Amino acid sequence: MINNLTKEQAGVTRDTISKLLFKKMFAWIVDKINVSISNGYDTKKAKGSNFTGILDIFGFEIFDTNSFEQLCINFANEKLQCQFNSHMFTMEQKEYKKEKVPWENIKFVDNQGCIDVIESYATLSIFRLLDENCTMNRKDE
Repeated sequence: MINNLTKEQAGVTRDTISKLLFKKMFAWIVDKINVSISNGYDTKKAKGSNFTGILDIFGFEIFDTNSFEQLCINFANEKLQCQFNSHMFTMEQKEYKKEKVPWENIKFVDNQGCIDVIESYATLSIFRLLDENCTMNRKDE
């Protein structure tokens, strides 16, 4: 059956199908990788077998209007990036120095300032302002 959709409805339907296809294809690819590196074992059946997880971080997404949910997604991405930077750059370079491995210092952008702007309770941050605003504007029943 063919439905007559408005332009907006057709756009929403297109986007929904695209997201579903991406999700299914991504899961299929990860499953194929997991099976191939676990020597052909089905990772869903074989407990304790090797597997690879893939974290897909897009970074900050900018919309005309951002929601609280998008702020939380962006914040989680920044925290993950900070952890990655700390592990991959700071800790690895300390290990190189300790083991006297020849290397050149790797410079990277530390995003802790961005995280502090969002979550720090020691300074005026976005989460602190939201928390205070929600507390002050709460209607007591």
